[in-house]
Formats: sequence, structure tokens, C-alpha cells
Amino acid sequence: MDNVDTEGLKFGEGQLFNSKTAPLRVFRTELNGRDQFGNRIFVSPIAAYLNREKEESRAALLVSPKGESFIRTHKGILKDIDLGLALLSKDTSKTPTYHPSNNSSGIQEIKYVDEGSQSIVYSLLTNGDKYALKVRNPSTKEYLSVSQPYINEMLQMQTLQKDLGEEIGKLGVIIPDYLFASGLVGFREFVEGKNATVGEIDKIWRPLHELMFNYMTSQSGPLWRGVATDLLHFIEGGAIRPDNFIKRADGTFVWIDMFKYTPRWTLKEWVQMKADDGDETAKEQLKEFFKA
Repeated sequence: MDNVDTEGLKFGEGQLFNSKTAPLRVFRTELNGRDQFGNRIFVSPIAAYLNREKEESRAALLVSPKGESFIRTHKGILKDIDLGLALLSKDTSKTPTYHPSNNSSGIQEIKYVDEGSQSIVYSLLTNGDKYALKVRNPSTKEYLSVSQPYINEMLQMQTLQKDLGEEIGKLGVIIPDYLFASGLVGFREFVEGKNATVGEIDKIWRPLHELMFNYMTSQSGPLWRGVATDLLHFIEGGAIRPDNFIKRADGTFVWIDMFKYTPRWTLKEWVQMKADDGDETAKEQLKEFFKA
């Protein structure tokens, strides 16, 4: 594979299954097997997973040019990441941390940072450089899930960098770079800084929201289906979540978590899932549905 070592990649192995017919989705080549961003994709011959619409999707690794250089420099790092994630998933301590016994790939540690409704986030330290490693949060209930494949997120962020980067930059906002992503794991630059405050984001969220809303509603195709910006809804409208932004020392804001996926469930389907999970209010609501 042109010296890009992807052997042994098993990200999200517990959520993978075998399928000879599952198609590769959203990735479109333009020249020499690369897409418009210079990404390459390495496709599993048989492994698949269910995407956000519960469709079978071919398991694959999407790699940016920067990601290619990273993987070449750190020989065997994908195997080491896979091993680290497998061990961390069983670690019940407050701050799970993995230190490889043999760091030939350059990994010094993988450490738990935070988690949300879609992802568990780890920091990965290698040769003094830090990266963010995102994996699906297995504890999230289906009716609370806003998850989407990380390949989709990587392509969405690259698209926005290309099409809206200059306009978003005028508001003092930066989109971080992705290095690679599978459907179940994402790997991007780690952003140092502090979470932005409501007061800081209040100055920019309206023009930013308008810019994003106008762009995203004009898009078509599976990459943008059911996707919206991650908002907090108030009586007067919506506000972009301040904890999705990191304020850097130079005063710029890095938008680290931009999207949420809204499943197209009917109200009855959503209430049924809550009731199945033991929600007593939902059980009463369900009785009313069946009376109707």
C-alpha cells in the first residue's frame, strides 16, 4: 500500500461483522484514487458495520495526506492504537491510561480526556506531539444517540474548511485538521486551551449559525443527510454550545465538535425505545399511543 502500513487495523472490532456485499459509502475518488482533499481510502475486503441509518457499510480507513505522513513516520502505530483501545475499554479506573510496553511506534501514552453522547475522547502522545482519538461511546442509549461515522465527520469538516474556512476565520473560528478516520474511530490534532465561555461564544454564534445553516441546508447527498450543527435550544432560538469550542492562547476559537446527527424516528418509535429502556413516563405515553 505504498508504504502506508494499515495492517492489523481493527478499530471498533466488536461492532464489526462480515459482509461481502456491504458498499463503500460517501467517499468519491477524483484522481489517482484520491478525493478532492487528497485523501486515500483503505478498504476492508470483508468487514462491515452499520451506519447511522442502520445500513451496512464497508469498513474502511480514510487517510489525509498529513495522516499518510504520520503513519509512515510511526511504523506500526495503528496496531498499537488498536491494542491500547482494547485495553482501555476494559479499564474501570477514573482516568484510564495506556502506556505501551514497547513504544517502537512512538506512542508514549493514550489517556482518557472526556466523553459525550457520541464519543469517548482520548489524548494520544507521541514524540512530544499530542492528538485527539475519538471512539464511539458504547454506553449511550440509542434514543439519545447523535452519532455518525467518523469518516463522515472527517469529510464534513474538510468540506467546511474548503468552502467556508475563510468566512468562518473572519469570526475568529478555526476548524481542526483530521488525520484519519474509520467509521468507528476518528484521529485529529489535539487542541490545547480552555473551553470557551457562554459570554465569549455569544458574540459570534448568531453569524456563525446563520453561515452554517445556510450552507448545510443547501447541500444534498448522503454525507449531509440528517446532520445539523450541535446547538443548545433556548426559548429565543438556539445557541452553539460553548463547550464545543476551545479558546487558544492567541484568542482564536477552535470548533472541535461541530455536528450532531438527528435520526429520523417517529415520535412513537422514540417513545417506544425510551419505554423499552425502563422510562416510566414513556410507558404511560405509549399507552396513550395505543388508545389512539
